[in-house]
Amino acid sequence: MKKIINHSLAIILICFCWHLPGWAQTKERSEIPEKYKWDLSELYISDVAWEIAKNKVAKKIESLSQFKGTLTESASKLLSCLELTSEINQEFDRLFSYSQNKSAQDMRESKYRAMVQEMGLLSSKFGARASFINPEILAVDSAIIKKFIEEEPGFKPYTFYFNNLMRRKEHILSEKEA
Repeated sequence: MKKIINHSLAIILICFCWHLPGWAQTKERSEIPEKYKWDLSELYISDVAWEIAKNKVAKKIESLSQFKGTLTESASKLLSCLELTSEINQEFDRLFSYSQNKSAQDMRESKYRAMVQEMGLLSSKFGARASFINPEILAVDSAIIKKFIEEEPGFKPYTFYFNNLMRRKEHILSEKEA
């Protein structure tokens, strides 16, 4: 009797599962009303606009090298470098959000997966190009940095950055050690 019940339950379960895919099918993106879709046009109006912005950010990343070895020459040089890295970070976040959300809309679309990969490469490039900043700041006496902060009001948004950097000073490798 137990065998018959188990077989009956198994047959019912198989029949139920046989029809389940019809119930659980997902809709194509084109079948979903616009009001339920992400509006990424606030980030970039089109993929072409995204590409143009990505290329601009890539050029800004390349321009970071102009600051290497000169950050502590003056408060204005240090501030210009920090402002540029902040600008790059903000634009990078927009670029990444756009590519990631476009990719998530339809994981079958290889174009948008490639855009996410491009952002990964750009992130690595940015990290490599900006890697001199912290060690260069930490290589000088903290009194010089404090003097810069006092004489230049533009450093106010970077107060936490400097405090956190100085707090971690003994744990950060110099450029030679890295």
